[in-house]
Amino acid sequence: MLEFLKNNMFELIFIPIFLIFYLSFFIVYLKIFIDRKNERRIVNTVNNIFNSAELDKEHTLNLIVKEILTSKKIPYSDIKNSCDLLEYIFRKVTINSHNNTYLGIKFENETLIKIQNFIINIKNKDPFISLNSQYNYYFSSIYKAINENNKDYGLSMLNQLSKEFETIDEIIIQQNKRNKISYFVSCLGVILTIFFGIFSLIK
Repeated sequence: MLEFLKNNMFELIFIPIFLIFYLSFFIVYLKIFIDRKNERRIVNTVNNIFNSAELDKEHTLNLIVKEILTSKKIPYSDIKNSCDLLEYIFRKVTINSHNNTYLGIKFENETLIKIQNFIINIKNKDPFISLNSQYNYYFSSIYKAINENNKDYGLSMLNQLSKEFETIDEIIIQQNKRNKISYFVSCLGVILTIFFGIFSLIK
């Protein structure tokens, strides 16, 4: 048994490593394929919404965003509302493509103009819609205080916002410290793995 292990040390060590590598590659590729399929369905639905005069655009877009936020199957980690979704698709279609096509879906110029106008209308109603709900509240309150000339309320919101930024700074500092420690431990683990692997082969 020991003689068998010694003679086949290379196969016993590296074949499982290769199998794990290719299995991991297949899983990652499969996830990318599924994500792209779901994304294409979303993009095609948005294209159809703005090509139809009958659909309630705002309601249908809200349903799509709700699906994105609840299913976790669509790779839109930064999308919180319909405006974010439309800006993402508009950017992909117009910047990353020479013929207004994204994921094989063609967007007519008229459709893109409708999408752009819809985004403008949303932001005119809520200038801070792209922020998360907490910061949207702060900035909307400050905006309201300016319009109503309510200095005390505006200063109160600014003080609260300042405290929030201080908290974020502290979190970032702590996170950077943890990242440095994790990086060191990972490097040490790789070095030790290589060392003991070579040592076992030599032995």
